[in-house]
Amino acid sequence: MNILKLKSALVALPLLLGAAAMPASGAEAQAQGPQVSAQPSDAARAQQLSGDIFIRNALATVQALDAGRAAQVYDAGSAALKAVSTRQQFVEAVASTNARTGGVVAREWSRLERVRVAPPAADAAAPAVPEGSYVTVYLLARTARGQAHLEQVSFRLDEDNQWRLAGVTAALPQQQPQQPQG
Repeated sequence: MNILKLKSALVALPLLLGAAAMPASGAEAQAQGPQVSAQPSDAARAQQLSGDIFIRNALATVQALDAGRAAQVYDAGSAALKAVSTRQQFVEAVASTNARTGGVVAREWSRLERVRVAPPAADAAAPAVPEGSYVTVYLLARTARGQAHLEQVSFRLDEDNQWRLAGVTAALPQQQPQQPQG
């Protein structure tokens, strides 16, 4: 996954697990159910959470966006998401994408990628994407108009050991102008 490309095309969205982020700590996970089993001091274990958790949350996130809850999704998102988009920009981008697709009628997950973005060298410029652990879920979406497109839903393990939505991108097909028939 090209994180820089993801950032440039980012329509950032937060992770939804009910109304909260996904905890990476064992104690918090037990309080919310058996969703996560990593210890708060063990980022390596947090990075290795089951892909099923991320897939379910990616689907829940895009379904919330489909249902008009973009503002709520944004509010629950990562600081990385909020660094690239205001709430209003996010809501407008989601509405624009939803209008272009005509509504998604089916989704299935395609793949999942885990990436660790290292901190920059001391003399380097700040990276386009904050350092940290990321998981991106790729979904194949089919629209009411019969088109298919790829959606990327990315989560970041934030400094408080919570996985939150860091971005959502929909790679929509280019609309072709209709040719007159005659």
